[in-house]
Amino acid sequence: MILPVPLRLPLPMILLFALVPCWRVVPAVESDVLLRNAMNYVRSQQQPDGSFGRPQPHLRTGLAMLSLLSLESQPGEGDRGFLQRAARYLLDTSPSNGDLGDEIFRTESHAAALTALLIGHEHFQTESLRADSAQIMARALRYTLQIQDRSSSSPSRGGWKMEGSKGQTNDRRASAWSLLACLTARLYGLDVPDAHVERGLHFLLGSFKDRADSPDSIGGFSVDTEGLAVELISSMGGWALVRFNGREEWSKKNLEWIARHPPAWSGPNYFYSAFFRLRTLKLEGTSNPLYVETRQRLFNQIADHQQADGSIAFPPGNAQNTIAMGPVFSTAMAILVLNLDDSRLPFDEIYPVTPHF
Repeated sequence: MILPVPLRLPLPMILLFALVPCWRVVPAVESDVLLRNAMNYVRSQQQPDGSFGRPQPHLRTGLAMLSLLSLESQPGEGDRGFLQRAARYLLDTSPSNGDLGDEIFRTESHAAALTALLIGHEHFQTESLRADSAQIMARALRYTLQIQDRSSSSPSRGGWKMEGSKGQTNDRRASAWSLLACLTARLYGLDVPDAHVERGLHFLLGSFKDRADSPDSIGGFSVDTEGLAVELISSMGGWALVRFNGREEWSKKNLEWIARHPPAWSGPNYFYSAFFRLRTLKLEGTSNPLYVETRQRLFNQIADHQQADGSIAFPPGNAQNTIAMGPVFSTAMAILVLNLDDSRLPFDEIYPVTPHF
């Protein structure tokens, strides 16, 4: 069985100190104020039906739930109501086959919604919602496994397509979120056969640059099996390597690539890249100077763009479909990025949680 355990990597500290400038640690009070104001904004955006607006209402709702669950291990009554309304929306607007996805970017939104329901389940206020959500989550997990590419005959196979069962091309972003959902389901005691995880990892790691014509690409991952390494795929691939106990030598090269390419306040996948990049580094250890520097850099970038209402703006260059989701998306993602040190989300913990199902 593939165990989701962290891997401590033998990256020479002298390399990290040479690549990483000296940054101050984020003062706790500054971080707390930013996160509190951001979460208050997300709370204020919940609609009467429990959603957080359109387009991509399921993705936005799932991310809003996860941002709260990251901050609150024991939500108060008001926040339990927030979670209950959001969960009821997801359940009431999903078909009977367990598909929790939106009309576009279906797999990604399905995986985020499933992950949020899994983690939020114990906090739902009514027995009927707990029973209904448990039933839907079982269907949703089966759906996740059913829409995976069942072949791993080449590096371009074995993952998930962005639009569910439609289309021909597997997508690494959709596959990373699907693996995150599978990991969370396992942590809660649900059965995810090894073959599904192995196929997903085979695809996600299939574009690793162990050697490359461009030395700068070594250690990174590309969108396709050929091409230059890019930040988003390199961050997701690095997370998969350390979270699922992957190849030690690859992990070392990936951390070297990440150190050479610090995050910049620019799109189109800033928040997704930061989400997976920082989790890759945390599994190396929070005392790692590269983790400390990266978290400080991301805090500075995000804090500089927090608005008076607590929301977080988008960096330049973001894709139009992302901007269309508005600041609920960017603010919830900013919380998930910056609260990593104190995250209550099981997929961010070192040890498995007590199963609830």
